[in-house]
Amino acid sequence: MRLSIAAVCTEALRELRARKVLSIFIVAVVAVMFLTVTLTAGRAAGLRESVVSAVDSTGVKSIFVRANPGTTLSASLLTNISQFSSVENAAAFSPATDVANVNIRGGSQVPLRTVWSPQPGLYGAFGSTAVGATMGTPGALTSIGIPSGIGAVEDAYGNQFTLSGAASLPAAAAALEPTLLKYGGRPDRLDEATVFVINVSSTSEVRATGQLVSDLLSGGGTPTFSIQTNQRLVDLQATLEAEVGVAGQSGVAGALLLAAVIIAAIQTSSILSRRKEFGRRRALGATRSLITALVLTQTLILAVIGATLGGGASTLTLLLLGVPQPPAVFFAALALLSVAVGTLGGVVPAVSASRRDPVTELRIP
Repeated sequence: MRLSIAAVCTEALRELRARKVLSIFIVAVVAVMFLTVTLTAGRAAGLRESVVSAVDSTGVKSIFVRANPGTTLSASLLTNISQFSSVENAAAFSPATDVANVNIRGGSQVPLRTVWSPQPGLYGAFGSTAVGATMGTPGALTSIGIPSGIGAVEDAYGNQFTLSGAASLPAAAAALEPTLLKYGGRPDRLDEATVFVINVSSTSEVRATGQLVSDLLSGGGTPTFSIQTNQRLVDLQATLEAEVGVAGQSGVAGALLLAAVIIAAIQTSSILSRRKEFGRRRALGATRSLITALVLTQTLILAVIGATLGGGASTLTLLLLGVPQPPAVFFAALALLSVAVGTLGGVVPAVSASRRDPVTELRIP
């Protein structure tokens, strides 16, 4: 006897409707397993993402280089630094020039700096993508009486600069605020800077990259600059990731194993109570593979339903608890794992059902 996939699924659904209590129990087991794992490993993953995001917002993956008073840095070296494999992007800031609103004589002054980068697209992170544009941080614009960011400023020599909007600074460059920024394009050998801001791709590379930058800028001589990194926060982040990860994973294996054992026990009990039915199917020509496929399909359907309900219940529970949601990839992986564990729990019962001798089973009263 051979049946199509659609026919096997239809027959599996018919059998599940006939055994509603056992079906609901298996669905509940998978859903509870999903909820348990989410409230342990999932909650830990959500907290870890929240911690990492909070720490990253402080510029933890950045290196801040400042020239000593009376000295400058060669902005052209930034091109070499940006070529380090660990560096995502980098920017150089020129010495500050005090400027004031052209319409307010004797008004407040704020520093104006030229910013260069080997990656011109980086200027978008500061609020502009146009080389040559001049913009200001909100604090600077308010201080000079141009909160809209549209106006003009001039320095002590009468040089005027037209403002075209508001700018933002990354967390690592917060020490430069308030300031106006003029976008100078790519640095060349004649450009002089007093500050470098370098963003690395991973917190684990901050220390090594900082050392490389120091070696390049000092050239073997006495350093005329200082380098600042949030190494303590880097170390704290790594510690939190490790500790939270271990805590979240501690109960996952037990929950999965327990669910598989319970499902296997339920399916085994169900098969023992339907021995004559499987014997009759074998007598009518059903192959062992067909019986196995039928039982596994039933378990698969219940596992999918259980994982779906568990996912919904988990999301709602975390929302009610006010706990950060784990990443979407966590839910997707857990859903697949739940379905796989639930289905695997039905393997032994399915094989057992397929090996029933039809003659022996039909003799059972």
